[in-house]
Amino acid sequence: MEPSASPSFPREVIEAFVGATVAAFQELTDTVVERIPFAEARTPNTDVYATIVLRHEPPGRMILSFPVATLESLAGRYLAGAAALTPELVDDAAGEFANVIAGQAKTMLKGTPDHFLLSTPLVVRERDSRSGPERESTAILHFECDAGNFRLEIVHW
Repeated sequence: MEPSASPSFPREVIEAFVGATVAAFQELTDTVVERIPFAEARTPNTDVYATIVLRHEPPGRMILSFPVATLESLAGRYLAGAAALTPELVDDAAGEFANVIAGQAKTMLKGTPDHFLLSTPLVVRERDSRSGPERESTAILHFECDAGNFRLEIVHW
């Protein structure tokens, strides 16, 4: 069972990542993104995963995951004018989305005990099954927009 927010996750952390996600997609793609309440979430299977290590005690990571069709639509908006959306460009866009979200959340948490440092994003098209939420403390946040639904996980806070 996926928790929408683990009791071990401070409310400020969840709010920072939600706010950062909404702002990032508005700024980068001119797309309105809204968080879906966990009880209503119907996020399709995801195909592309952009992971950023969050350097904090305890360490963690942020995983932004998309169905390919949703990511391609958002990447097309972000890369408007690109000759062709190759899988490499689409994956780069996923990494940039994750980087901006993590960077904005980091800024929102500056000066708090929840502030963190971050790594560069790693984007893959196959998830390592050993890193599933059932093995660690994870907050799973579902989002929707006109391009489709996607998910953001914050692991081990």
